[in-house]
Amino acid sequence: MTKRDLKKFLESKHEAAIQAAKDKYYEDREAYLEAMYAELHIPEAAEKIEALAAEIDKVWGAWKLKYGIRSGVHLWSPYHGLDYFINQFSGEKGAALKYISRTEIKFEDDGMKAAHKAYNELLINIDRNYINLIEAVKVCRTAKEAAEYLKQLGFDLSGLETAEAPITALAVQINPKYLFVGGKNAA
Repeated sequence: MTKRDLKKFLESKHEAAIQAAKDKYYEDREAYLEAMYAELHIPEAAEKIEALAAEIDKVWGAWKLKYGIRSGVHLWSPYHGLDYFINQFSGEKGAALKYISRTEIKFEDDGMKAAHKAYNELLINIDRNYINLIEAVKVCRTAKEAAEYLKQLGFDLSGLETAEAPITALAVQINPKYLFVGGKNAA
């Protein structure tokens, strides 16, 4: 293994640490949001909105079939107005909750701010420590010294370590007279 191998190894560990921090943050954030939704009874309100949207869809659909085809009557496209509203809240179960949580409510309370601040600090510390560690590996005299240092820090380098190849040079017949290195066997 070379110091370059160790640097690549640390870069991949750095990326994995960043991803693990992101995954944990989003997992914690989702749990927090679910607790807030439950506390504020948002899922119940969303279910009622879905039921009302289904009823509005029936009434509006019946009206459009009866009167919407008259000459001189122009309906907005499904991307505006009432059709857009109905499409947002009907169809699949939970559509209203998804819409509400995505567009209507944003939590900026102390709990959310603290979680976001902790996440940003964690990312900064991960970056700082991996950058410093990679620099420390670069200044080590040998890859072996760098590997020992990383092992002391708790890194598992078994995936990088390879068994040393056995020396097979002695098994091959060499005729020194063709090497032209001088001495008693020189040609």
